[in-house]
Amino acid sequence: MENSHAFAAPYSLDWFAGWFVHVFQFEVARYAIAAFGVFAIVNVLLARALAERKIRAAAPPRAQLFRELAASVRTCAVYAAIALVSIAGTEAGILKAYDDPAALGWGWFWASVVLLIVLHDAFFYWSHRLMHHPRVFRRFHRLHHKSHNPSPFTAYSFDVPEAAVHGVFVTLFLLFIPVSQLAIFLFLAHMIVRNAIGHSDYEIRLMRN
Repeated sequence: MENSHAFAAPYSLDWFAGWFVHVFQFEVARYAIAAFGVFAIVNVLLARALAERKIRAAAPPRAQLFRELAASVRTCAVYAAIALVSIAGTEAGILKAYDDPAALGWGWFWASVVLLIVLHDAFFYWSHRLMHHPRVFRRFHRLHHKSHNPSPFTAYSFDVPEAAVHGVFVTLFLLFIPVSQLAIFLFLAHMIVRNAIGHSDYEIRLMRN
């Protein structure tokens, strides 16, 4: 079934509103599935098996969890707003997203997924270092560090400026490199699951030293 926003005039208020609601729902669902899923598997089902890998003994306070959930929903709204720029830019031919994942070959499809992940790692590393600079820390990154005892729900607990920095990566990438919508979806899925696991308060490693 087609979405209602598909029938709105391009770049009209209804067009932007329809796409915003659509993408916002996707972002909230992506966050909820990853955060609640990782919490259920790592912090509940595997808690006893991973007890030696627990970083902090105490569970995060309930007030922190509510704050993280509220901030994460706001982050999803920021991501949805930035996605509107990507959608409009793609339809205008400025950005290089495309629909058919096989259009440029399956070799490029998988290479683009890897490239997204690798370049995002570099982007995150340098932007994260910058947000720890004393001149920008309070405005950009302070909220995230209020979660002294993190949980999977901390994954999107950002101030608005930090959320904007993280959210703009795909748009910048699409200015220069063609990527299919499916490759972007896989990258986003990888990113949020990895983020949720990284904040689970357990030291999760594929191999034990």
